[in-house]
Amino acid sequence: MPEPLFRYIDENRDSAIDLMLELTAIPALSPRNGGIGEGRKADLLRKLLAAASPGKFLEFPLSDINATPPLRPNFVFQIPGRQSEKALWIVNCLDVEPVEELSLWEGDPFEPYVKEGRIFGRGAENNNQDIVATLLALRGMRELGIEPANTLRLLFLSDEKGGSSRGLKQVFQQAPHLFGRNDLYLVADGGSPDGLSVGISEKSLLWYKFTLRGKATHASTPHLGKNALRASAVLMRELDHLMELFPLQDPIFTPPYSTFEPTLKEKNVPGVNMIPGLSVFYMDCRILPDYPLETVEEAIGKFVAQVEESEGVSIEAERVLRLDSAPKTSEDAPMVGRLLRSLREVGGREGKMTGLGSTTPAAFFRKQGLAAASWRKVEMTAHSPNESALIDNLLYESKVFAWNMEHL
Repeated sequence: MPEPLFRYIDENRDSAIDLMLELTAIPALSPRNGGIGEGRKADLLRKLLAAASPGKFLEFPLSDINATPPLRPNFVFQIPGRQSEKALWIVNCLDVEPVEELSLWEGDPFEPYVKEGRIFGRGAENNNQDIVATLLALRGMRELGIEPANTLRLLFLSDEKGGSSRGLKQVFQQAPHLFGRNDLYLVADGGSPDGLSVGISEKSLLWYKFTLRGKATHASTPHLGKNALRASAVLMRELDHLMELFPLQDPIFTPPYSTFEPTLKEKNVPGVNMIPGLSVFYMDCRILPDYPLETVEEAIGKFVAQVEESEGVSIEAERVLRLDSAPKTSEDAPMVGRLLRSLREVGGREGKMTGLGSTTPAAFFRKQGLAAASWRKVEMTAHSPNESALIDNLLYESKVFAWNMEHL
């Protein structure tokens, strides 16, 4: 058990807080979310990494005229280890979630502050906490003269919140040779409040947009129109039957079944006394890997046709997003075993293998045949107003990362 390294991490709590405040003050929003990109944050991080340890930067930027500067940064910070046959990767993202419902924030999302053992600000938990935990572990190893056991590759990515086309996908395209089949891939994503969940699988994802067109009229003469909103309610009820058509359960997921949830509803008529002739809503589907998405989409099409006929409206069902689940990482994969062992060594508790309802960068590794595992210790505040990172979680993560860096 690397007690000196763990002690260093605890003793440098204030330093970790300072790093968190500095990083979280940078609005690393992608252009599609109203920002200028991740360039400023990447510049700061390169300086911090270079000061933390000797190493080499491998750059994989992508031009983007909407960003300032006009590129999206992706880079690896590579540090030699005692053994070079395989590399340990720790994967972090640079971009943060967009800020919505600003009125619900207690302060400016990009003026972070410390309160009651937490650091508040957009990006604090997702995933500046993981970046700082990585940096702190690296600093501790340098200060104590500890050489990484394996070649260490710290990967920092743009565009994770936007689908990764300008991030991880770009790195795979530019440098497929960099990713070894026997390398160890730890993706800082997913996670749980108890810090015991090691992610080995993810559900497939479907987003659908339904546009229903009827006939608008005055509410006093509904017989002269076709109420598209009412038809939407009928369609939502019919789509509930997807749960019956795809009933399998897998206990590694929470919830253990596939989900089909109506979510966003676009605005229709401006007055209460108007029958809407147009209604638009969206559905989010998280589907167990057991089911091919083609069968789900076929079922959706049948329900749409039934409601068109029964309600006398036209319905356009448009797939907005489709992400097929990747093959599950084997429970016997070395990275899974290392993470489970590190949780015993650091926290004295047994971890568990889990599946995620959300898609993380680990899925992209799995699709390349690379056995990735995801892990974090988080309070699940990432998408919420007043996002915050628990400082104790940051220190715990840093110890887990340090253990993995130090051990063969």
